[in-house]
Amino acid sequence: MNKEYESVFSRLTEWRNFPNYQLERRLDIFISLYVKELLEARLWPLREIIIPEFPISRKTLGETVGLHKTVKVDYVLFPMDYKDPIVFLELKTDNGSVRDEQIDYLVKAKQSGIKGILNDLTLVYSKSKSKEKYTYLINKLDESGLTKTTWEKNKRSKITSVPKINVIQDTKICLAILSPFKPSGLDGFEKFDFNDFKNILNGKDDEISRSLNNILNVINGC
Repeated sequence: MNKEYESVFSRLTEWRNFPNYQLERRLDIFISLYVKELLEARLWPLREIIIPEFPISRKTLGETVGLHKTVKVDYVLFPMDYKDPIVFLELKTDNGSVRDEQIDYLVKAKQSGIKGILNDLTLVYSKSKSKEKYTYLINKLDESGLTKTTWEKNKRSKITSVPKINVIQDTKICLAILSPFKPSGLDGFEKFDFNDFKNILNGKDDEISRSLNNILNVINGC
């Protein structure tokens, strides 16, 4: 392992101890390499597409102000066969960071269903200053086989076109969480812990897998 590469994981291991350092945001790109395999070991076959930080409108959650603002789901993964659910996966590197507010909005999102979520995403798009990024997101949804979007001209708005996101696969949502230890409660969630994750890593012999395994051991106090 080269010195610079090793330093990245050493620094992640050290800096996780600082009060305002959010390890999840730095570690998630490495973990994302294995989440599909982790979920498939217990759930069902999934497509290669993974959408990080998936936005859900506050309107979807039943709120009445700031409707174009969003909460985020760490990862969304799509089934090979839409008879199986889409997976909303939350990543936690500290069991103490599992907040009731987050669990609540995930449950509300599931209750709204994928059609409700994507219908409200159009509102988010219309107010967003990052329309190119939302266009990329919408195109990825189409690529996943979940939707077929048409773009309609809007003469009453400064927006030249707005997306009409048509959900062509009627599917449910599975809520899942990956954390150091399986949290108590959380009815309706598929719960994965770092031991489950390490079972995936133990079968590999590359630098990223070994380094990631080491940092998970530190987090778990092994």
